[in-house]
Amino acid sequence: RYLEVRYDALVADPRAGLQEIAAFLDLPFAEQMVTYYEGKTDAKPGRSAKASWIAPTTGLRDWRTQMPTRDVELFEAIAGDVLTTLGYERTTERPSPAIVEIADRCRDWWRRNMSGPGDGDDRDAPPARPRPTIDQPPVVVTVPAAGAAGAVTNPFVFIVGCPRSGTTLLKRIVDAHPLIAITPETHWVPRFPRKKIGVTDDGFVTDELVPSLLAYHKFGNLRISPDELEQIAGLDEAGTYAGFVSRVFDLYGRRQGKQMVGDKTPGYVQDMPLLHDLWPRAKFVHLVRDGRDVCLSMLDWDRAHRTAGRVQTWADDPVSTTAFWWERFVRLGIETGRALGPDLYLEVRYEAIVENPRKQCERLCAFLGVAYDESMVQFHEGRAKDDPTLSAKKAWRPVTHGMRDWRAQMPPDTVERFEAAVGSLLDELGYPRACDRLGAEALEHAEAMRQRYTADPRLRNRRVPAQWQAVST
Repeated sequence: RYLEVRYDALVADPRAGLQEIAAFLDLPFAEQMVTYYEGKTDAKPGRSAKASWIAPTTGLRDWRTQMPTRDVELFEAIAGDVLTTLGYERTTERPSPAIVEIADRCRDWWRRNMSGPGDGDDRDAPPARPRPTIDQPPVVVTVPAAGAAGAVTNPFVFIVGCPRSGTTLLKRIVDAHPLIAITPETHWVPRFPRKKIGVTDDGFVTDELVPSLLAYHKFGNLRISPDELEQIAGLDEAGTYAGFVSRVFDLYGRRQGKQMVGDKTPGYVQDMPLLHDLWPRAKFVHLVRDGRDVCLSMLDWDRAHRTAGRVQTWADDPVSTTAFWWERFVRLGIETGRALGPDLYLEVRYEAIVENPRKQCERLCAFLGVAYDESMVQFHEGRAKDDPTLSAKKAWRPVTHGMRDWRAQMPPDTVERFEAAVGSLLDELGYPRACDRLGAEALEHAEAMRQRYTADPRLRNRRVPAQWQAVST
């Protein structure tokens, strides 16, 4: 009923390992088990081994050459007994007293605070939640901003934009500032009041909110325990949803040692009016990227089926579908943001960050009312991994030119299709077109796809740009 398989053995001799698995499952061995990757391999710079579907390869991960000596010593001090039991070699005969002390503290913290197993490889599984106690109620923090101290309510800033535009890079840059913490993607903040889950029509919380929030799969990313959430809810009986969420963000910031707390959930670009109603002083940073590079990223993404791929037109033409999907996000952000005014809305170009990170960070800090800090452009230091099998995001690479370049990587017919679909927005944003003159067939196809896209049932109850509404009427 149980078979233990070693990864090392499977990579060293895939056939022998798979024959053993087939025999254990009482199934005939099939050659396709060994050649599973054939016809699917598509290795590209920056793409992970998993996404590239490469054959079993020795040395994709090698702690002997890739792991710092101190990290090896600490790992073996914590889990050396398990390594020995499994027959894996240990390099450290006797860890130093300093490493032993760190290992003991880590082990003690884990035993006291972790309520369940840690994250596995399932991206959708909620992470385990720690259980520290709230030693003081969340409070409105005071931020020394631009020469004058003032009370700031969290969430202080929302980083929004079309997904696949580089918002993770921007989040890491802002989160590196010593005063600002950016939460993991939440997805639930506008969802609950919009769907009236635990929130009344006039914005007050009900008893349904806490259990519903704890059950939401993304909430665990904040590492806030059920007891803590109950305490937060109890600090202000019959309080508002805005106040409740502010206290949640306050607690997250206090744990990070930061005074200001923001959120990076790209899709909130659709919810800016609701978020502004909840927190009238919250700021919005809207990241905009050339849609053709966004399209390259989307077509190369193994989770496209959860975003643009949900629209019915994707099956027939993913390029045009991504173009309209990008246009909707960008236009919604611009329409809402420019109406908010320059004190609350800042539009940032991804290309400008890549071209001159420091200049854009200084611009960001001026908008947020904090002093520029060099740590923002050094966000990757101490985290970057020199592993070619990892994507740029997972490798924590610094700001890098040419991660996506539609000029070199996008076929001419694909460029024509994209520009036929949303060329007018490219023009408005100042992105130069590659096609001087679009063919009649491409334009007719784009118009037909636009009509199908805008009629998709998934958009029925969602905001669409004012320009789309004007055209439809």
